[in-house]
Amino acid sequence: MSPTSDNVYSITKAYALKGTLLSRASIEPLTEARDLEDLVTRLKATAYSDAVSKIQPPHAAYKIDLAAREHVASLHHDLLKVYSKPEILSAYFMKYVVGDLKVVLKGKAVGRSYEEIQRYLDMYAEEMVGRRDLVVRALAAENLDEAVNLLKGTEFFEAVENAVKTYKETQQLDAFDVYLDRSLYQGILSAFVKKGRISAYAMSNKRLRPIIAVDIDSYNVLSILRAKTWDLPQPQTRALLVEPTFDVSQKVLDRMIVAANAPEAVKLLSATAYRTIIPQTTEGDMTFLSALEEAFRRLGYERAVYPFLWESFTEGVVLSLIRLKELEARNISAIAFGIEHSLGSKAIMQKIVLA
Repeated sequence: MSPTSDNVYSITKAYALKGTLLSRASIEPLTEARDLEDLVTRLKATAYSDAVSKIQPPHAAYKIDLAAREHVASLHHDLLKVYSKPEILSAYFMKYVVGDLKVVLKGKAVGRSYEEIQRYLDMYAEEMVGRRDLVVRALAAENLDEAVNLLKGTEFFEAVENAVKTYKETQQLDAFDVYLDRSLYQGILSAFVKKGRISAYAMSNKRLRPIIAVDIDSYNVLSILRAKTWDLPQPQTRALLVEPTFDVSQKVLDRMIVAANAPEAVKLLSATAYRTIIPQTTEGDMTFLSALEEAFRRLGYERAVYPFLWESFTEGVVLSLIRLKELEARNISAIAFGIEHSLGSKAIMQKIVLA
């Protein structure tokens, strides 16, 4: 097939798959499952049938979470194989590998055993792209320092080394999220940046750019705010940023870095495209950060809907479909957690996010 034919196929497939997304009417019966075994039975009537059919008793919420994520990774990989711009989806595909690496490193940091960490890993995504060895190396390490040494020579070594250093200084597990996400988003940006600037391809795709923008901008903003709560020096904070920026200018980011504290830095967002999502909570830095992170995430999901509505049959729908499937998998995980903890259908539905 020519690249044009590939695009027609992948875009058409994305539209077809969007039709399988769980609606509110489909989700509500899932929240009414008697127990996790019943939930798995109900999920077998959805697109998640193959993934959840692999779950072995006893049923647990984390097993359903892994199955849902495996389903999304498999779909992502299928689209990657027929997409005409594979470097874009390839860069985003590393999110699954980075996610597993975070699980391993955080587990090592708090002293969890090999078996305790392994139960929360699927590594299906790593197998599909030949990167299983990357995660297995870190998992096999006796401790966190050995994990760092075993990752020498990989593209994540510098990020892991810096994450461990910052974790030891601050005792904040979020350090692994910040540094590994930086590596991930640098890889994503490389698919859109030519000679230090956002490429004409990325700029011209009016529905692809907003999805990427919220990812990059949210990473930069949240990293600065986290660094402030950790009391990191300004040069170390500045080194966390990924560039070029999108809808939060470099000037605004620089002013956030030199702001006296996190609340003062947040005020600077009122002059950006994200002013409407700033949470109003005053319950403390960590609560605010969590609320802002969720607000950015929800905005990303909202933007993923737009290509299907306003720019049909453009390349943006492929990445949008993957983002909407990620949301769906999160909802399934939330349902499984709620049922495991006997929260009840009404309480579970309050946790569900619909784009």
